[in-house]
Amino acid sequence: MDEPAIQANESLVVDGDFTRLTGWKKGGLVGISADWYGSERINFLEASDGGWVKQTIKIPLEPGINARYVLSFLCEVRHVQSGWMRILREKDELLAIELKPGGTNRLDQVQSSLASGEPLDFVPIEYAQDLVSVAQDDELTIEITSPKNDPSDRQSKICITRVKVLVHLTPLKLEKMQLDEQTLLPGTPLYLCLGTKEAGLPHQLKFVPESDNIWLGSGASLNADLNPQEAVTAKPGWGVNQSLESAWLLDIPRIDDRQGHEFHLSLRNRYSAIPYAIPVLLGHHRLAFTDEREATHYPVLEYAQNVGLGVRVVSYYTGQPMAGHAVIWSVEGQGLKESTVTDENGWCDYVYEPTAAGGFVVTASVASPYYADGVVIRTFPVTVLAKDPWPELQTVVDGRLTAWEAQGYPNRGSAHPVRLRFAGNSLFAGTELSMIWQGDSAAQLGVDVSPALDTPVPVTLADLVWMLTSEDRIDGRFQLILRCSKLLHLSPPKPMSLARNRVKIGKVHEANKSPIVDEDESVLLRVQVLYEASLGDGAPVSNALVDWRTPEGEVIKCVTGADGWASLLYAPKTAGEVVVTASIKAHPEAVSLNRDFTVHALATSPWKSHVKILLDGKTVDLKSVGVLCRQGHTHTLKVEPVANSPWIGKFIKLKWRGVDPDIGLTPSDLDDYKALPETGAEWTLDSAADNSTSSLFDLELHLNGEMSVRALPGRLLAADLNKEVQLMLDQVRAQLDDQFLYPCMGAIHHFKILPNALSPLVGLKTELKWTGDSAEKLNATIEPALDVVRILDDGGVAWTLDFSASEQRGRFDLTVGLPELDFVAVAKPMDLYHNKVRIQTLLESAVDLVVGQEPVWLWARVFSHFTGRQVGQANVKWWDGVDGGIQPTDDEGWSRFPFAPKTAGEHSVTALVDSNFDDYADSSSIQVKALARDPWDGLMVSYEGRPPQAWGEKTYFPRRKGMYTLRVTAAQNSELFNHQLALGMTGTGPAQLGLRFLEPVLGKPIPFGTAGFDYQFTVDSVVDGSFGLCFASNRLANLSPVNAMSLGEGSQVVKIAERQILNQTLFWGDEVFEQITVVSSVTDQPMAGMTVTLSSPDLGEVTTESNFYGVASIRFVPVTPGAFELTATVGDALYSESLSLPFFLHEPRQICSLTSPNPSGKPGDPVSAVVNVVSALTGEPLPDVEVEWEYPDRILAPTRTDIHGDARVQFRLAGKQRGALQASVKGGLAGWQVRSIEFVLVPNAD
Repeated sequence: MDEPAIQANESLVVDGDFTRLTGWKKGGLVGISADWYGSERINFLEASDGGWVKQTIKIPLEPGINARYVLSFLCEVRHVQSGWMRILREKDELLAIELKPGGTNRLDQVQSSLASGEPLDFVPIEYAQDLVSVAQDDELTIEITSPKNDPSDRQSKICITRVKVLVHLTPLKLEKMQLDEQTLLPGTPLYLCLGTKEAGLPHQLKFVPESDNIWLGSGASLNADLNPQEAVTAKPGWGVNQSLESAWLLDIPRIDDRQGHEFHLSLRNRYSAIPYAIPVLLGHHRLAFTDEREATHYPVLEYAQNVGLGVRVVSYYTGQPMAGHAVIWSVEGQGLKESTVTDENGWCDYVYEPTAAGGFVVTASVASPYYADGVVIRTFPVTVLAKDPWPELQTVVDGRLTAWEAQGYPNRGSAHPVRLRFAGNSLFAGTELSMIWQGDSAAQLGVDVSPALDTPVPVTLADLVWMLTSEDRIDGRFQLILRCSKLLHLSPPKPMSLARNRVKIGKVHEANKSPIVDEDESVLLRVQVLYEASLGDGAPVSNALVDWRTPEGEVIKCVTGADGWASLLYAPKTAGEVVVTASIKAHPEAVSLNRDFTVHALATSPWKSHVKILLDGKTVDLKSVGVLCRQGHTHTLKVEPVANSPWIGKFIKLKWRGVDPDIGLTPSDLDDYKALPETGAEWTLDSAADNSTSSLFDLELHLNGEMSVRALPGRLLAADLNKEVQLMLDQVRAQLDDQFLYPCMGAIHHFKILPNALSPLVGLKTELKWTGDSAEKLNATIEPALDVVRILDDGGVAWTLDFSASEQRGRFDLTVGLPELDFVAVAKPMDLYHNKVRIQTLLESAVDLVVGQEPVWLWARVFSHFTGRQVGQANVKWWDGVDGGIQPTDDEGWSRFPFAPKTAGEHSVTALVDSNFDDYADSSSIQVKALARDPWDGLMVSYEGRPPQAWGEKTYFPRRKGMYTLRVTAAQNSELFNHQLALGMTGTGPAQLGLRFLEPVLGKPIPFGTAGFDYQFTVDSVVDGSFGLCFASNRLANLSPVNAMSLGEGSQVVKIAERQILNQTLFWGDEVFEQITVVSSVTDQPMAGMTVTLSSPDLGEVTTESNFYGVASIRFVPVTPGAFELTATVGDALYSESLSLPFFLHEPRQICSLTSPNPSGKPGDPVSAVVNVVSALTGEPLPDVEVEWEYPDRILAPTRTDIHGDARVQFRLAGKQRGALQASVKGGLAGWQVRSIEFVLVPNAD
């Protein structure tokens, strides 16, 4: 890069140093020469014998208190007469300065020097004069005139140089500075930011002067003093003038940010004024908040809840995290202020603990001096609730508002809406609610929920409805829980009881007889409950609630059993007609359905006084068991009169009460009267085993002449009583056999002995015995106690088995007995364990597998339905439609399955676990993606801009004291796209190597897109070493291949950038300015901080360092004529590279003489002149030097000197009477050498 030439202190005069009379009009004998002025050679104008020069300038600014114009120059008059410096405005002379001769002694010195040929110093008088009476836009002419010489005087002249008209301005006063969008006060430091260059966002810097400041409208340049590593660049460049009102673009690369960088900018006017200094600090001064963690919920004061907030502080331009920065957290209106410090990843968390309810704004601020107010602010609105809003939530049930927690009764086979209604000012407005299901699984119950479970639904002021549509499968209990997007805690559970909850009365069986009060006889009443619904209308309902209300005020509670039947054995206490009412409900909160039963009770009966009734020779207990018959058996019913009974000899018959029940029981002599002898009358009751129905029946005895009848209730039982009843564990049905039932630890079960529909066992005593592991051992309880006599009805007899406190597996037997029938059933074995399980968690594969590589592990976690705890040793069946296996769970309930399909694509894998309790298989499926090839194979890397290579195939060689870039891309349609990739490092660690990754840092996952991304890292000069880089993907099990890196000293790979080498020719006084760019031989990228040694004969040996862009510069003026080389060397003793640049320096040239053999002539006469050019150092003639010639009325071609140093020109006189021929030679001791000789035109004689 070029070094800046500061454009300030600009003179209005062009070429006032007289390097070549550029911009000057001239006349007469004028030229340019050089002499010593102090310690330097200085060019000056020589004018003699009335020779003159003049130049017109324009006044750019209105003069006054803020701007003044000063004419200054150096002049020595080597003449006896004065010369003149005049300032003219058109024809008006504004200023005339007499250029007075030096003293007599000085003139003598001049003559002596000319005579001896010795060098003469330039001893000028310094002139300075303010220009007054001028105005803006005036055009002024500066005219310098020498005095006339005597005809024989060829030596007298005036010498003048450094003619300047400077515009002196008062200091700049700014109203403000504008850095990008920030308005800054004058005098404040500029906080410029690292990384604007890489971000493509250069700073824009503007200056706004005070409205009356003289600098307005003038040009100015921006300059950098102590620019660190010359890294900061400007546009326009440093030192280049532009309008002060225009903006400068400042670009700063990512130089080392571990130390502060301070320097100064100075604003310099193009004219003469005190520079305006601006202190600058480089760093990560513009910070930003990213990845903000807003308040996720409304904290509730009632529960002393708090809420977490967080910010990540990064550099605005580089994105790298800023560690160790204090973030101030404050709460508007609460006076709360706390400070937390960012961690190494820039994260800073804050827990807000509210003390009052309402809406609050929490403000996070971090010092960011780039901004005018010095901080970056992020606000977090937080809503704090005084109380839990869940209790205010209401549902609409049948048009009535009810509390959310109220029991719900969805109906099997129907659609049940769960409708939420919100108040106009509801705190739930604007949030999202989702529904959670707990309890018996929706899949097992056949319930579909819409919107789907766990799906957030926006809350508006309208009702929010979830529709539960169920199949008519089984009863179930579950809970509905709501999750609010803005509440930390869940709603209370809403209990739901799924059953056939809409019922009607089906058949009824009225009183089977007229009970006799003094015999304490009972009458059997029965009612059937059916389902009333849109689906399955008329199906019987089990477990409907039936309350029997007797005339005595007693309420007997029971439930319906098989085929929806419920029964009551009612023994009236008084004779007469009484009413028993059955009140039926599907559930406790339902409206009851009532059915009245009329019972005709008799006070007494004569039959008990006159006869005995026997069956197979045994007295019949008409109060309890009745006439007990077995299918497939023939029984004898006998009526035997008591001694001396008046009924002896009367006629008696047996008949059905009502119609024949058609149960396959055949009484003999039915409806036929027969005599009742003393020995009694007999009938047979006969049934076929395969052609009869187990049932209750009612017979009657009629005695001729007796109004009352004797009711004979009976039971026709199966020969195998095991077939007469079922066992139920909750809703699981079982037979009276030796097959296991599976109660569950943590459960409260209902164990029921349930008779068949319209069972003949109704009214009999039942008992239950527990053997095996005792209830005490299992920490279980049973209600009611086993020693309590239970009477069987149509709804069955139930016990509550409470295993909620059971912690160990156990086995026991429950044995059913019917003591009145001398029946003991087969013991029912019970295995207590976690027998109802579910898949609580199914973890999808975190990664996509690659066919042919290692399998992926799929995980399922099994929990107990009742305890909610994990279950070990549960067999989980895995299946993908082609292959599978069984993997038992571990002690934590996890089953893992290695899945390795043989084909690529999407695979559905199902995990299934069986429950012994109810034989329900809970299952869940997940999708697994199998890739045909390893995505890492298509990963490409470009190191330092070089052509891309496959990742891992090529070793790269970063050098110490450098910054490097890796550009990572992937093949088209790569599976890596949209993965989160993180770069890792193997081998020697970054701290040991002095290696530091910029954002993104090591280990930070970032999304990988089709454009790829760049990694940058810097290396300090610490130690050599090797390391590797590899990637991890959030969707791949294996890491990428390792890309090897070898770190060494920079000198090992340093080189000088290729450039064109030309033999440069220099004139005396020319400056050598060269720039060497140091680059890496591996990457061709610039290398900063490298030592460059530069040497040449006149320079000697000097060292410098390459700047941020790898550039090392040198300036010097050679003083030895002839050929020489400038050599640049980089590297060290083991490895170095050099570059030699050839130069040739001409001898300093001096015009020794300018003569003419014929300096006058008539018009058209040829004239000539000879200039002799010699070395200013040796006086030797210089051949082949170009001489430029100038005559007032024509252009003359340049000529070159011969071996004697002579150059000739010839032309014809014409035009002007007197004209000066000017010879100019480039490369004098102080620039151009110019001499003039006068030619005189002699008129032709008339």
